[in-house]
Amino acid sequence: MKEIMQTYGAMIVAVVVGIALLSGFGALKNKMSVAFAPQDILSSDSANDSYDSMKNIPVPGIELKEKMRQNAVSYSVYDLLDVTAHEDNLDKLEVYALYDSGRNDCTGSISADGSSLSFPDYGVYDMHVRITCKNGTRDHVRISIPINRKVADI
Repeated sequence: MKEIMQTYGAMIVAVVVGIALLSGFGALKNKMSVAFAPQDILSSDSANDSYDSMKNIPVPGIELKEKMRQNAVSYSVYDLLDVTAHEDNLDKLEVYALYDSGRNDCTGSISADGSSLSFPDYGVYDMHVRITCKNGTRDHVRISIPINRKVADI
């Protein structure tokens, strides 16, 4: 009889513990469903005006104009670069850094407002250009530009 009580007693305890755990999972499931419920991050009652004004305006594309350039001549940024896409969104182009092929800083050859520059010597230069859109969005582009020796006037 003692063995029967031990066997059934252990089973009864296991069933009671199982029922308690299952009832606890129901309460836990309700709390978990609230924690992992899908939420609208950019809801209509949030202040998303700045995001909305930026997401729909594409940044203009630029590329190097196909021309021969010489050192010791001053160039406007717009003489060097073509706007290839979304020109109506462009507010300003400016060069903010210039490096020669030896990675020497030539930024002193850029005007204070970044709208014009001259190349101190011939070679290949890396121009760092900032594109500013009409809504204030900015993008940065690095463009390599080859510079020829200045030809003497004859």
